[in-house]
Amino acid sequence: MTEQKIKDFITRYKWTFSKTYAKFAPHEYYVKDNLDEQGKADFVEFVIFIREVGFPCKFGKQTHIYFEYEGKYYWTMGDTIPNTIILNRCNVDDYVVLDGRMFYKRGRHDLFGEQRI
Repeated sequence: MTEQKIKDFITRYKWTFSKTYAKFAPHEYYVKDNLDEQGKADFVEFVIFIREVGFPCKFGKQTHIYFEYEGKYYWTMGDTIPNTIILNRCNVDDYVVLDGRMFYKRGRHDLFGEQRI
């Protein structure tokens, strides 16, 4: 996937802010089914790209593959490609990655209550 194609895809549609996780894991997401046909094709291509070039990192009890681009981390929940329907992103500046784990900087604990550094 080219850098221009990534830029076009991540700026073409409105991201939805996740209200549910706002206090301890703020992020935004795309829902694949809400995209047009080109968007759905680009969604799949971007998910494959993330999984090929991204890095594994644990948040809470789950390990995901993250891709960092222009101040954002992008990831999915790890389902198979046909079953992946959500693409997430968050601001790099809101999180710290340490020893293969990601923590929200403004929280005292991670997702499952483990004490932060």
